Amino acid sequence: MINEGGHHRLLSAIYDLVLAPTDWPIVLRLLAEALNSPYATSIITTPERDTPCSLGAVGITGDDHRAFLRTWHKRNVFGARQPSREAGSIVLGRTILPKSALLRTAMYQHYLAPRGIEELVRLDIFSDACRSQSISLARPWASGPFTSGELAFLRALMPHLQRVATVHAHVEGAMAIARTAIDALDGAQAPLLLLDANAKVVHASTDADRLLHEGDGLSAGRDGLRAATPAFSARLRAVIARAAGSSQAPGVSGALHLRRPSGKPDLVVVAIPARSRLFGPDIGRASVVLQITDPLAHPMPDPVILADAFDFTPSEAILAADLLCGLSVGETAAKRGRSVATMRTHLASVLAKTGTARQSDLLRLLSRLPRTTRPLA
Repeated sequence: MINEGGHHRLLSAIYDLVLAPTDWPIVLRLLAEALNSPYATSIITTPERDTPCSLGAVGITGDDHRAFLRTWHKRNVFGARQPSREAGSIVLGRTILPKSALLRTAMYQHYLAPRGIEELVRLDIFSDACRSQSISLARPWASGPFTSGELAFLRALMPHLQRVATVHAHVEGAMAIARTAIDALDGAQAPLLLLDANAKVVHASTDADRLLHEGDGLSAGRDGLRAATPAFSARLRAVIARAAGSSQAPGVSGALHLRRPSGKPDLVVVAIPARSRLFGPDIGRASVVLQITDPLAHPMPDPVILADAFDFTPSEAILAADLLCGLSVGETAAKRGRSVATMRTHLASVLAKTGTARQSDLLRLLSRLPRTTRPLA
């Protein structure tokens, strides 16, 4: 049984997982040594048992463990007998499947027996509707069954393992939300930047990144965002600082136009407070959202969205998109190689499907739908 020093090392290794979740093999090795078990593995799986993920393995190689999961996890004789997981439970393999029954299984004959994986205990650390995490420890039958002292030792460790698993679940959930927010940012109609309080870029949407690389009126340096001149840079930093706020005062939105050395129309930027309570990649460090308006970027309606929203035919959706881009019925007829009469027929159908009486009402309605932003040719 593990001594006091070994126990402290094991607890330290368990809590180190909070910052280093890839260190599961270290924890498994210490557990295997403490329980006189040459084999230890940990997995995350789903209730359907169709997407197991190996966190680590001791006594077998990582490739061997992954091969086992591919071949046997779905029809694991222990999981098939007791598929449900109860967080905090410690289950002996012999209580799930007696030795006499295990000996007759294909999994034992082809995989477990050649490796001496026979006496088994499973720790069900974490379980919810989406996934579960468990640790399995195993040794040959010649080493004897797990003793009451060993099981008591595992019960004492369980709360610590569960705390770490719960932290991981919360962090991964926050990271998933952060990734979703970043994806939404990248799909925004206007170029957007996430900035920290020092005006440094945390994340840039695709269109914003293009503008920064052009460096025409706005660029990113090591010390944060820069405008075309020191004076404009100072004004930009002041607007961002006000939006970031402080511990004493909340952030306040502000706006500024930025001149472009190329002579193109000014960029307009709006700084919006955005202190995030999430912790995850990128978004957690952001305190300001900077929205950039480029007068030369023309918002192009997506005909697919128009068709889906109002059950337009492809021809009707294209007409609606052209009208939103400022073309007249005659201009879109010439552009598409169709007659004006045909386009007027399509327009009548579009008005009927949208419940609008005039073209101005139609454009007001359609303009509220999402668009894709593309620079003018």
